[in-house]
Amino acid sequence: MTGRKVAFGSVEIIELPYTIGHGPTSGAPVSLGWDLIDRSLFNLDFFEHFRPPRRTRPALRLSAQKRRNLLLKNGHSINEIESCEMEALRLRKERIMSIRLQRKIHACALEMKPVAPKAA
Repeated sequence: MTGRKVAFGSVEIIELPYTIGHGPTSGAPVSLGWDLIDRSLFNLDFFEHFRPPRRTRPALRLSAQKRRNLLLKNGHSINEIESCEMEALRLRKERIMSIRLQRKIHACALEMKPVAPKAA
């Protein structure tokens, strides 16, 4: 299998709407919707030359306020967003309680483990 090459000639960018997602985020969870907004095809060299610089990990995070604004701009009501924020908070609390319970179970299991006698 030597001598094989992979080449890319173009980049396709699709734009999708933001919608309310699911999960224990801080603020309303945001997901991508299914309805296509726009589709663009670029030559790979052109794309690499003109694309914006890569963002850092912290720059990719959305604050609760930015999430709310994105959802409002995409047609979701304040009531809908607040309801999802409350559900996300409930899920976060539920996960925290589940983690604490698992730690307690693990600690109890360690305490109950029989200790092997020391070799003489």
